[in-house]
Amino acid sequence: AVSFAFAPDGRRLAVAGRGRGDRASGVYLVELGTGESRLLLAADEAHSLVWSPNGEFLALVGRMADQEGPAILILHVRTRQLAYQGQTGVIDELPADSPIAAWG
Repeated sequence: AVSFAFAPDGRRLAVAGRGRGDRASGVYLVELGTGESRLLLAADEAHSLVWSPNGEFLALVGRMADQEGPAILILHVRTRQLAYQGQTGVIDELPADSPIAAWG
């Protein structure tokens, strides 16, 4: 594991790391009550995990297999779909369609 973040409800833990054995590299969701984990996002690189206040989204810096460099990724946790993908660096103004625009 290279990065982790507790969900706002305190029942889940997002963990980013390199795969070992038959496990893929990426972001996993661990249910703390049972210890069960599942892959949320396969990524060659992932770190700096941050949950949305409502626990619906997970933001991170990551690099997918088909990307040359890292990007800001926002993942819808329930559906495991990317809700947003943008360049890293200083952001003067968030795009209107960015889910993190309402995080406060």
